[in-house]
Amino acid sequence: MLTLIIPTRNAEGALRGSLPRLASESLIISDSGSEDDSLGLALEAGASLCFGSAGRGPQLARGAKLASLRGSDWFLFLHADAKLSPNWRAEVDHHMKAYPESVGYFRYGRQGDGFWPWLQRVLVSLRCWAWKLPYGDQGLLISARAYVSVGGYSDLPLFEDVDIMNRLKARIGRSNIRPLGAFVVTDTSAYEAQGWWKRGWRNFQLMRGFQRGESVSHLMQKYYND
Repeated sequence: MLTLIIPTRNAEGALRGSLPRLASESLIISDSGSEDDSLGLALEAGASLCFGSAGRGPQLARGAKLASLRGSDWFLFLHADAKLSPNWRAEVDHHMKAYPESVGYFRYGRQGDGFWPWLQRVLVSLRCWAWKLPYGDQGLLISARAYVSVGGYSDLPLFEDVDIMNRLKARIGRSNIRPLGAFVVTDTSAYEAQGWWKRGWRNFQLMRGFQRGESVSHLMQKYYND
């Protein structure tokens, strides 16, 4: 069984755009104290709810624990604003059947018009090809067996997706990190507000610092100072 796991905190606007396409799926919303209508929308979509401390790492870990208790053997971790292409379910089903030992991720869809959205899409593709490092906003499809084998998501408040992908690559090998034949589009308002290049370069610098072993607390300070 496949379960979709989405962390939320005041994500009403994002969920209004993403949940209608997922309402027929097994859904878990892992919330960290929403005060808007996130939980109402989740219940309308038939999702199960779990609650606890903030941070995508802890939230995703709680969601995966609940999914395991319900007997799920595959987890699809998504951001609240992820909008998947119409063929996503067929591609996920194909991956689970054909590549049961592999981790899957969605390709970046067209995020907008113009040069900068195009460049971001190219750079994301290069990162995934060269480093086998998809981020959480691309959706991560992980079997329960592989998830448990690496200890699941950590409690990191930042780069929880890079952390688990590093462990998965070490465990199952780079060749078992595979793109799906479907696409994801996410909210780009932060890029538009801060500037595509400025925000993209900031994110790259933070990721490089994490990979080099800089303390997460120091990286968090940089993240929020921006």
